[in-house]
Amino acid sequence: MRPHIRVRFGPASNGWLPVGIETATEHVSFVASYIPEDSLLTLIDALRGVLASDGAATVTWFPEPAEYAWIFTRSGPEACLTIRAFPDHGRTPDAGRTVLTVQADRQGLVRSVWRALRRLETQADFAQQWQRPFPHDALAQLSAALSTSRAA
Repeated sequence: MRPHIRVRFGPASNGWLPVGIETATEHVSFVASYIPEDSLLTLIDALRGVLASDGAATVTWFPEPAEYAWIFTRSGPEACLTIRAFPDHGRTPDAGRTVLTVQADRQGLVRSVWRALRRLETQADFAQQWQRPFPHDALAQLSAALSTSRAA
């Protein structure tokens, strides 16, 4: 049985982006800042990595002053997403706490996040509100990789 995974990005507004992810038993949500790094582009790159090879990638979100780390790991056909919350930017590995863990087939996990990114891409004033351009090219590359991976 595939685990229920739902990812949501609310409309960006004034440099802030609502982010949420839920499983059948866990839910995490926060509002992330557009600075200091482009978390959406990092997320798309991490998802491409999950499809391409075994290993790990981390995406950091900045709700200020806290941080959330989405840690993707892949081994064979399975992938795991662990979300850790840290109280501030000066984090140490033992300062955070795990707030969500989900293991799924890599296609299902990537597709759940990809769907949310595709919905977010339709926000007409995204670049103005997020204060960064939407990473259309990177998402197109992820879409192609997802199609190729599915056909394999």
